[in-house]
Amino acid sequence: MDRTIKRFIIIIVASFILNLSWEYSHAPLYISQALVDNYNQTLIRAAIGDMGIIFFFFLAISAIHKNLKWINTPRWFDYTLLFVFGLVFAIAIEYVNLGIGRWAYTPDMPTILGGGISPLVQLAITSLASLRIGLIRKINK
Repeated sequence: MDRTIKRFIIIIVASFILNLSWEYSHAPLYISQALVDNYNQTLIRAAIGDMGIIFFFFLAISAIHKNLKWINTPRWFDYTLLFVFGLVFAIAIEYVNLGIGRWAYTPDMPTILGGGISPLVQLAITSLASLRIGLIRKINK
């Protein structure tokens, strides 16, 4: 298997693990009937969705580069795009779901302009961390 594909798989798996950890650690900051009804299933689904979004971020940057090989030697531009994509998507997801009442925040959730700080930075941080995890080890062909 090509080293780029191996690295991509590591990044996507890392994004799932990081987002699952994030979801479990921040779930107490939410009020949601889905969490009451089926706590574990709701958090696993959320982490899978987060992984899918991050997968999309990597495909979008790959489309800009016209290949996936950028993940072997990412530039500041790539890190910046991941951060911006993560922030924009998180803001959209949060405000839509707050607006339709899918969830609310407990008083413990720190907010800025009505959005929870934790969810607003989640995708940006976990996508960057996933990329860094994918770069930790040299992958041979």
